[in-house]
Amino acid sequence: MNAVLSTPVSRAGSGSPLPLRFAARELRGGLRGFYVFIACIALGVMAIAGVGSVASGLADGLAREGRVILGGDLAFSLSLREASADERAFLDRQGRVSLAATMRAMARAQDGRTALVEVKAVDAAYPLYGTVALDPQQPLATALAQRDGAFGAAADPAQFNKTMGQKAINELTGPNVTEAERQERFRQLFTESFDVPAIGKFVLGRYWRTATDAERAEFLKLFEDFIVKSYAVRFADYAGESFNVQNTSGGADGAAVVHSRINRKSAEPIRVDWRVQQNQDRLAITDVVVEGVSMAVTQRSEFASVIQSKGGKIAGLIEALRAKTGKTASQ
Repeated sequence: MNAVLSTPVSRAGSGSPLPLRFAARELRGGLRGFYVFIACIALGVMAIAGVGSVASGLADGLAREGRVILGGDLAFSLSLREASADERAFLDRQGRVSLAATMRAMARAQDGRTALVEVKAVDAAYPLYGTVALDPQQPLATALAQRDGAFGAAADPAQFNKTMGQKAINELTGPNVTEAERQERFRQLFTESFDVPAIGKFVLGRYWRTATDAERAEFLKLFEDFIVKSYAVRFADYAGESFNVQNTSGGADGAAVVHSRINRKSAEPIRVDWRVQQNQDRLAITDVVVEGVSMAVTQRSEFASVIQSKGGKIAGLIEALRAKTGKTASQ
């Protein structure tokens, strides 16, 4: 019977901790490999520290702004049912309670447009923390009060712009839309979604005060025709593009500024900001800022130059608008 006896050969570092064994292996290729090893360790430590910092920041933010996010100290949610009498009594014993109901639904306008919306119904105690900012400024109870058999509602300007912007992309673009159809659709969108009288008054500037009632009326009509002819044709270049609303901020004059972006297939996206204000019982756009350039301010400057070149007379601007829109004094 043959037997083979083997004697184990000891290798350097075999009994060392695992990190030291990795370090010894890297040193076999010289110091360059060891530098890579140290760099990997440093990157790992930085990644762990970064994750910890982000987590800590989120925790601190939630602790600091939790009341604002929730509208109170605690939030309890129930699905497809209301709180029972015992549950509500228990909550009432803990402090002030506000009841709210939320749902997602499809909103449909009179012209057939639809949009996915989130509806939130609140009680008189809402919000328990903070205040609701409305434009025009008014108590929430006043905005939601019942009038003519229907309760009021407060809407986010971003949703208004999202619906309007998507409608513009869908209806004004595409190779099958004729120029006449595009102008007619743009006119309807312009008069429905924009505060045309307010914009016309702004672009006329100080000359509005000196204009007669007849001049004002004719100017507003010609101004609408001018905008339709000037801007409707531009939508032909945006066929197949998408419109995204990003966020909303407050303007200096109390208007809401809705920030959006038009994503183009073969070019850089276009940044578009919309100034939205309450106009009686509806939201309306008062200015469009494209890549930082205000359309209202630009138009105001151009019209002022025309009036000055015509001897400071509004009649000169009206005559120029007639020529551009193909209208006569009798139309």
